[in-house]
Amino acid sequence: MASWRSVLSPEHYDAISDAMLITETDLPSAFDDMTGRAPAGERLNSVLPLDRYDTSFTRQAWDMVGSPEKCPDVIIGTVFSGIPPIDALRGFYDGLGKEYPVFLPLHVNQRFAKDYYATTQTGRLARTRGRYWTNRLKPMLGGAKVTVVEEYVSTGACLEVCHELIKNAGAASVTAVRGKWYSDVFRGDINIRRMTSTHDVFMRGIGRKAACVDLSLLQSAETARLQ
Repeated sequence: MASWRSVLSPEHYDAISDAMLITETDLPSAFDDMTGRAPAGERLNSVLPLDRYDTSFTRQAWDMVGSPEKCPDVIIGTVFSGIPPIDALRGFYDGLGKEYPVFLPLHVNQRFAKDYYATTQTGRLARTRGRYWTNRLKPMLGGAKVTVVEEYVSTGACLEVCHELIKNAGAASVTAVRGKWYSDVFRGDINIRRMTSTHDVFMRGIGRKAACVDLSLLQSAETARLQ
């Protein structure tokens, strides 16, 4: 299995491909339904035990589209590391023959998440910026089912801030794909406006391969795990 410490670059493609595609069906999925959950806020100060979950892209992508209640109208990628997997999702949707949902960026990173819950002037400024983003998102997220893609997940603080902003924008549900496939991405590789990166061909290939997995095998393994 690949190390999540790999930077997203061609020399690490093999390791990252393994991390994204190889499922660990003896573990619960890392796909997270955040709907209805109270924001964790500043209590998020410890590392999430994601080694106890199957963080594969394959498993989480199938969980995301597996039921009408979860299949998103909008998918949000966090800037910057959450943008490349958007192309993997494009490949996944292509493999399934499904139309794309709306893809949007959200400028939430570890620094912003830390500031957002601070009681200082910096925290107040971060929350003001968050309210601005919420107001901008309301026309697109009101009543929508939203999935956030975050990579790389450590404490989960970025996802909690995203959850709060998206919920305040009126989303009907919020779910999360929690990746641990690579540790960083070069900012120059990212095109935020187009929601893509210079790794688009590689990532789309990952998505198409994930779409070829037999869903019934994943479902059978999950049933066996719960028994």
